[in-house]
Amino acid sequence: MNNEKFWHFWLTLGSLISLTCCFLFILFCAYKEQFMFKREYCLLLIPELIYFIFQFVINYVKITEND
Repeated sequence: MNNEKFWHFWLTLGSLISLTCCFLFILFCAYKEQFMFKREYCLLLIPELIYFIFQFVINYVKITEND
């Protein structure tokens, strides 16, 4: 495993963790009536969730591509 794939692995893992945390946060806020802000504000996190999905997919493709 060369150095570039090593860094893409850790970026992919970080993207997956960020994606999971953001998704769980949105679900938790949607479940609770009042958290620190109204649950409608979680709609603002949907573009960030989409960004994390694309970031994970791109990094995963870079890891699994053949040389």
